[in-house]
Amino acid sequence: MEQRSKKDRINELIDAVRKATGGNYSIRIGLSGKDDDLESLADAINTLLNNIDKKTEKALKMDHALRPAQFCIDNTPIGIFRIGSDGRILYANDAACRSLGYTREELCGMFVFDIDPVFPREKWAEHRTSLRAKGSKTIQTVHRRKNGTTFPVEFTIQYLQFQREEFSYSFVSDISELRQSEQNLKELVEKYRTILENIGTSYFEVDLKGNFTFFNDVVPRDFGYTREELMGMNYRVYTRP
Repeated sequence: MEQRSKKDRINELIDAVRKATGGNYSIRIGLSGKDDDLESLADAINTLLNNIDKKTEKALKMDHALRPAQFCIDNTPIGIFRIGSDGRILYANDAACRSLGYTREELCGMFVFDIDPVFPREKWAEHRTSLRAKGSKTIQTVHRRKNGTTFPVEFTIQYLQFQREEFSYSFVSDISELRQSEQNLKELVEKYRTILENIGTSYFEVDLKGNFTFFNDVVPRDFGYTREELMGMNYRVYTRP
């Protein structure tokens, strides 16, 4: 009878451990009978389960608190990457995935060299050393989509260390519209200057002090100076009555 009772208590211990292994850390063991060894083992298991239960509750609370922050990172409209010390992409948010045409699963495990065609792998160590020294930097480069097309980007990189792990976060913006605006402005200025160069009469621009900053080809002929001589000179010297 004693042997059967002891066996039952052992089975109760085993059953409790199995339930705990399945994630039920709230279970507690209560043994009846006189067996100091089994009671000591039950007390040890109960203490362990109690500690695990408290840590699990704390972890769940922390996870609940961090979930809104992770949601914001996942859904922010700019691309966010977490990059490992070897250049491997460890995380990419939704905007980063959409901009490149990859799924998160595809991007994670790729390297920055796979999406930046102008950044050679052999420059990684130099880049990382510089970033480690400065802490952060802003760079303009090019990203390559899954379909092979490219687009200009600007990103700010922040170097971080956490629990002896070295990584960085990159915050990326597509600057295609900015580059197009710059090109449009450049073309407009060139068109404007071409018109001024061919109007057949003197035209010049000066700063607040009256120094020449721009003039067409007619002005040097009228004043009898070369372009190099006129640039930066004050127009009042040549317009006195």
